[in-house]
Amino acid sequence: MTEPEVDQHLQRLFAQALTLCETSGIREQEHFLLHHLGRCYVEMGSIGEARTAFEQALTIRQGLDNTRFAGFTRAALDELDLI
Repeated sequence: MTEPEVDQHLQRLFAQALTLCETSGIREQEHFLLHHLGRCYVEMGSIGEARTAFEQALTIRQGLDNTRFAGFTRAALDELDLI
C-alpha cells in the first residue's frame, strides 16, 4: 500500500469505530478515538481536521468530567498552534 492508501484506510477504520461508538453510546471510547484520530491527522499534515477531532474529543471529555484526559486534549490543541 502507498502512504496515501494507508492514510485513507486508517481514516476508514477510525470512521467505522466512531460509528460503532455513536450507535452504541460508548462515549468513553469515542473521545479516545477522536483524540487519536487527531494525532493521526497531525502526522498526515491535516491540521484543520486534527483540530476538529481534538475539539470533538475535548467536548466529550469535558461532558464526562474527565479532567485528566481533557488536559491531554487541551495540550494537543495548544501544540497545533505551534505548527
